Amino acid sequence: MINRLGLSIIVLCLVFACKNNTKTEEKVPAQEIIAVDPIVCDNEVRFGDTKFCLPEIAGIKECYDHPKVRLRADEIEDLDNTTLGYYLNDETYSKADEIENINYDDYYKVYAPNVGLGYNMTISEMKQVMSMISAGFIDKTLEETNEDIKKSGKGIQLSQPILIEKFELNDRSSTLMVLMRVTGVNVDKVMALSMSSILSKNRLIFVAHYLDYLDENTIAKLKENTSVFIETFQKANP
Repeated sequence: MINRLGLSIIVLCLVFACKNNTKTEEKVPAQEIIAVDPIVCDNEVRFGDTKFCLPEIAGIKECYDHPKVRLRADEIEDLDNTTLGYYLNDETYSKADEIENINYDDYYKVYAPNVGLGYNMTISEMKQVMSMISAGFIDKTLEETNEDIKKSGKGIQLSQPILIEKFELNDRSSTLMVLMRVTGVNVDKVMALSMSSILSKNRLIFVAHYLDYLDENTIAKLKENTSVFIETFQKANP
């Protein structure tokens, strides 16, 4: 089970990040997100026999039920996974009705591997999955990457995803932070991606967060926002 699961997650994250590459460029600054203490959950989703709360977070809007957003989010979808939620920052969400015509970043996807449907995942197994996923990337620090960029004199030239950091907020979550180049007809850019596993209600849940990479501040913002999202999701799903 673990081998298939790890492969499915790798394919999803890499392909999903590259789907956003043929639209008109619409650059929106990354927004800081702020946790909101929920009294009751207004947005519940079901994965098999388990319900999850998609928490309210200031600065972003969960909008997978919006028809045009769902269509865009599902343009390239891995049938081995179930999308539970999709968050856009507030400014991008204000243009949701025309989202098919813009290229955006600063979004979050919450999903679960179907192979884990009804399966009581353990902390040890979650860490094993993340270890397998990290083995599929080039392991390189951000400092080493920036040094290579300076030496090349040609700007960022990433030919494949580079793992720049791994961190755990607690024993029930684990995050990989990756830089990867995205190219297409109208786009040639580098994206910073955080891929987080969360063990919630004995189910394995994943959150992916994407930002266009500008400099080291992008990585700091990616890590900060990812941490807020994980903590808020875990609090809403004890």
